[in-house]
Amino acid sequence: MEVKELEKLLRYRFRDPQLVKDVVQLINSSSSFSSKTSQQERLKFIGHEALGHVFIKLLFKRFPSLTPRELSLFRAANTSTEKLAMIAVKHGFCVFLLQNSPTPDDKVSEFIDAINESPDNACLMKTPKVLADMVESIVGAVYVDTGYNLEILWNLLF
Repeated sequence: MEVKELEKLLRYRFRDPQLVKDVVQLINSSSSFSSKTSQQERLKFIGHEALGHVFIKLLFKRFPSLTPRELSLFRAANTSTEKLAMIAVKHGFCVFLLQNSPTPDDKVSEFIDAINESPDNACLMKTPKVLADMVESIVGAVYVDTGYNLEILWNLLF
């Protein structure tokens, strides 16, 4: 995957080219994400947290009668490995992973095929965590690149 391809897919141009290079390098390295650097791990971590915050904001605004417990449950459901992996399939991030991996993971390919056939198939199989990790890393890179601006991230995601 090239930097420009990811930017086009996201409809977002990175100000800090190193951030997007870290994510592209991560996607290109392997489907196991086993060679992650500390920076790539940090992007995944902050991406996970930013997604959680964005979902809480969405739920809080749209459903004013939800209790804190219900908000927490809905957030967890919408930022689960399964949901994030489905986002990777829906937005085409997974294609780049398969194209650039020296050893494509059969489980990733099977998951992609199953989701493309019917999104309901996700509950029938084990979700490859690598797809969720990829989404979290991409979100993390965008979040950091925007200067930790949740409004820009919000607009990009919704």
